[in-house]
Amino acid sequence: MRVFQVGNIYPAHLDHLQPRLVRCANEDDANAVILTDVPQAQLLAICISNNPDGRLCFPQYEKGLRLWAIDNGLSPDTTPEDILLAQIEDHRSEVFYSVNSTRHSEAFMRQLPGCVRLKIGWLGSEVVGTGLQHFDAVVSNFPTLNAKHSKAGLRTKYLTPSYETQTDAKGFVPWEDRRTDLFFAGTFSRHHQNRAGLIEDISCTLADQSLIADFRLLNSRYTKLAESTPLGFFPPFSKVRRPRSVRRVAKSPVFGQEMYGLLGRAKLVINMAIDIAGTDRGNMRSFESLSAGAMMISDAGDYPEGFENGETHVTYQSNAEALSLITYYIHEPSEAKRIARNGWEMIRWRYSKARQWEDFVALCADL
Repeated sequence: MRVFQVGNIYPAHLDHLQPRLVRCANEDDANAVILTDVPQAQLLAICISNNPDGRLCFPQYEKGLRLWAIDNGLSPDTTPEDILLAQIEDHRSEVFYSVNSTRHSEAFMRQLPGCVRLKIGWLGSEVVGTGLQHFDAVVSNFPTLNAKHSKAGLRTKYLTPSYETQTDAKGFVPWEDRRTDLFFAGTFSRHHQNRAGLIEDISCTLADQSLIADFRLLNSRYTKLAESTPLGFFPPFSKVRRPRSVRRVAKSPVFGQEMYGLLGRAKLVINMAIDIAGTDRGNMRSFESLSAGAMMISDAGDYPEGFENGETHVTYQSNAEALSLITYYIHEPSEAKRIARNGWEMIRWRYSKARQWEDFVALCADL
């Protein structure tokens, strides 16, 4: 089965890689640079190895598409979508699998080459765009969200990420060698009210404790302006101005290998779902935290198979309980170490790359 997978990389992460990408002479070199740094939990093993049956593309990096177009004799004015279609045809792909499904237009989906017999898209968000109805199935590991998408007329299937293979290089870092007490990385936005509230509560508490915390916040593009000028006191800028307690502990965002390195040096990781998730749990940070061997403290809800409260991670029902759990496990390192080790072992066994591929093959056979 020949699979063409469209990967995803966020604009801020792509900007972070630009100094390395500008030196790339062709798309293969560019993809290699991106692949060494981008999360791999959603990427199929066949597409990140040297197996010719798999191919991976990051169309967010348009220059990479242009380099491929030049090498393959396409006109300089060929559109990015047409370049991607040409790549799929060149690969003779039988399955088109995109983890960035909302980027594809209806016109693009209708023009997929005849060799493509199955079209699958990861959808962990609301329905956006015009192309989703043309997928044979949209997938995620969020049952409630899948049910919502089914009601909207989409065919849905359950599929999970694998453990995060980018953490393999470090292995399991012993607790004694982890220098950061508490780590968080993610978007800080008033659109994520639950998350913003917890980060604010934790940041206020940190001022009264001697914890070594590392909070890496990805902010609005207008946050700097809102916090450095009087504009921040008035709408709409006041909505992106962070509380003083948060500004005091916040550090610059990190991506890829830099973030996995920090995860590998953290004892505790605080995690929370975004508001759209409902009771579904199991976001990418859940898989990354356990893969890095940190003990995850996350909001209560319905987690994927194998995630067990008190054994592989711990959950909280309120911000106050989250703060209490942070304090408790910092002062009970033997219990925290046990849970962290359990999580690290579970995620690698139950969510291996081999199992992910088996699940994907079974999903395709069922369509």
